[in-house]
Amino acid sequence: MKILQDVRMRAVAADTCILSLKTCPTLDALKSVHAVMLQSGLTLNIFFSTALLSRYAAVGSIHHAYAVFSSISAAATDVFLVNAMLQSFVDCARFDGSLLLYRRMRRSGITTPDHFSFPCLVKAAGCFGDFALASSIHREVIRFGCASHVLVCNSIIAMYGRCGRTELARALFDEMPHSRRSAVTWSCMIGAYAQNGFNQLGILLFRHMMGRGIGVSRSALLNVMPCVSTESDAQSIFRLVVASGHGSHQAVQNAAMRMFGRIDRIDIARSIFLQIVDKDLFSWSSMIEAYAQSDSPFDAFQHFIEMTLLGFRPDSVTLLSLVRACCTMRSVQQAHLVHGIILRTLSSYNVSLGTALVDLYVNCGSIRHARSVFDRMQERNARTWSTMISGYGIHGHGKEALRLYDQMRRNRENPDHITLVAVLSACSHAGLIAEGWECFESMERDFGITPGLEHYACMVDLLGRAGQLDEARNFVEGMPIEPGVGVWGSLLGACRIHSNLELAEHAAKALLELDGCNPGRYVLLSHIYSSTGKQAEAEKIRKLMTERGLKKFVGHTSIHS
Repeated sequence: MKILQDVRMRAVAADTCILSLKTCPTLDALKSVHAVMLQSGLTLNIFFSTALLSRYAAVGSIHHAYAVFSSISAAATDVFLVNAMLQSFVDCARFDGSLLLYRRMRRSGITTPDHFSFPCLVKAAGCFGDFALASSIHREVIRFGCASHVLVCNSIIAMYGRCGRTELARALFDEMPHSRRSAVTWSCMIGAYAQNGFNQLGILLFRHMMGRGIGVSRSALLNVMPCVSTESDAQSIFRLVVASGHGSHQAVQNAAMRMFGRIDRIDIARSIFLQIVDKDLFSWSSMIEAYAQSDSPFDAFQHFIEMTLLGFRPDSVTLLSLVRACCTMRSVQQAHLVHGIILRTLSSYNVSLGTALVDLYVNCGSIRHARSVFDRMQERNARTWSTMISGYGIHGHGKEALRLYDQMRRNRENPDHITLVAVLSACSHAGLIAEGWECFESMERDFGITPGLEHYACMVDLLGRAGQLDEARNFVEGMPIEPGVGVWGSLLGACRIHSNLELAEHAAKALLELDGCNPGRYVLLSHIYSSTGKQAEAEKIRKLMTERGLKKFVGHTSIHS
């Protein structure tokens, strides 16, 4: 290796050493440079040692990086060195390592963290998705006076987004003076909305950013595109992509494919795909995802076959897109086929892919296979538990859903707002009123989660299905927040089951004010009138539908054995 020869010939000059480290492509090559540095004594210099451990992390060997760190006598006292190790842990996705190192650093009391330490720790806490951990890190940021640094604030906004606490992310965003908000700050907040399904808020914030004359960054475009649900927004943002000069960047092209797939403009997605000259695995995966989002599962499979014939080996991202495409087919046979491809391709699969497989089998009606995948997963998160609990609830196994929820709590896994929706829904389907009330009342008491509209809708559904319509009405009237479409829809559905015309009219009036373009609301009210013998009123509702140009959706099933 010529660079290595230069190191020896020039007595390992400082600039040659740094160049050697930066250009080492493999672990073996890096070990050779490390050996020369040991012989020449350069490892005694903190600057060179820091560069060495960072390079070990860059080639994927966190163990060698930590060995270098541990061998340095100043490791516990030099914040620059500690920060490099923290960053190395995060870069190698060893988030637990970064947090353990920080605790060790704090116990020693020698090194004080700075504004470069906390972005690593904040990112680690966010990747765990643990709100309690995130809160504790935020308190540490405030304690050491780093809360005003824009880099740290941006990281905290992103962290709260990953923990599902967009209200805290937005509160921090709003507290920042306009002059201190960077383009990254706006992008982080838009990303927090996108990750948690608040798509409209993400779009509005992006427009607000544009209105303030903030430059269109690549990260902002990548974060706002998942929020898009209409063709007009998609076309508008894609024009910005082209005008801002980001249209040739492959990550942006991949995101654009998924965006157009989501709004069922697969023709545009395909056109973007064909324009990419040097297609990589992620480009193929994005096109498969676009087909999945546009409910074109057969095209997704055909595309996957074409990709593999060209010699691309699918990774977990590609296979996740394939699983999502298969979900729309609701075929157990197809699910087995995809599951087999995953087992043959990967030695093990991550929590996202495992959770998607559980969801796939749930959607196919095979709760037994879903539980089998769930039990074999080495790692689970709150979404995994929620998916399995929801699966039991959907298929009428309410007691089993509660047993699994109890197991989740015994395992000290903290439920999130989605888990609690799944539990409440399972109680509703199984008529478990007392258990439903206990779950609802435990939200703030045990987990500090404020009930949202989806939780209130589940409770109304629970009471309504059980025939407790007066209690359901009182519950709605006593809500501390304005009832939404889901709440009134649950009440109207309960009125149909129990033929309560008076309450049905009350619920329908509120519902049509909120969701007057949904034909299902009219159909349901018409059925209630018909079932109670009021054919004239039923005909009026059907006529109103026609006058407003609304058509009843045609239902169908696609579940196969």
